[in-house]
Amino acid sequence: MQAADSGNVLAFAGARERKKHLTRQELLAAGRRLFGEQGLYEARIEDVSESAGVAKGTLYGYFHSKEQLAFEVVSLGFHDLQRQVRLQLGRAARPSERIERILRAHLDFFERNPDLLRVFHQVRGVLKFNQPGWRPLRRALMQHMDFLADQLQQRSGRDGRALAVQQARTLFGIVSGILSLHVALDPHTRRPGMSRPQLRGVIQLLRTLDLDAAAPPATRSPKAPAI
Repeated sequence: MQAADSGNVLAFAGARERKKHLTRQELLAAGRRLFGEQGLYEARIEDVSESAGVAKGTLYGYFHSKEQLAFEVVSLGFHDLQRQVRLQLGRAARPSERIERILRAHLDFFERNPDLLRVFHQVRGVLKFNQPGWRPLRRALMQHMDFLADQLQQRSGRDGRALAVQQARTLFGIVSGILSLHVALDPHTRRPGMSRPQLRGVIQLLRTLDLDAAAPPATRSPKAPAI
């Protein structure tokens, strides 16, 4: 009898954990959908709970604020993007080939996930104001920059890492910026993308950064003036 009771308790606990997991997934899906449709500022926590079909109090049992929910949505989005990058990179070895494959991975990902293109663009916007509630988003963005730098880094040492970080920020800034501009100018566009000349230009720019860093100091390009 005791064994049966113990089995019932374990089954109940397992079912409860599964229900909690499903509820959390539903809240994340609702958050992503509304952040993508309405924006990080405009989407309300009440809208998220209603869309997920749970009480507002239940939502706070999983996420203590809208900002925390946004952080989880953004972190999962970057995780999925990084998985796409790894798949597309494969065994590519040449720097220019790695750059092109990372670029194409971002383009393919945003074509299939236009909501995350909008969300990621808003992340950069809210972080410019440096408000305390949104600051954790910087951690998610920095983690993606570190990931890209890991994939791009060719030389060891501090200088090699600094170059890889510069390339990572340049690549992501250009790709997300161009695609976001396409959407801003034509909100109904279904396939925001980059032309072949644009792709070649970005690859050449990142390779130029690499070559410039490897050149002797006397032959390097002059540093751009601070703005």
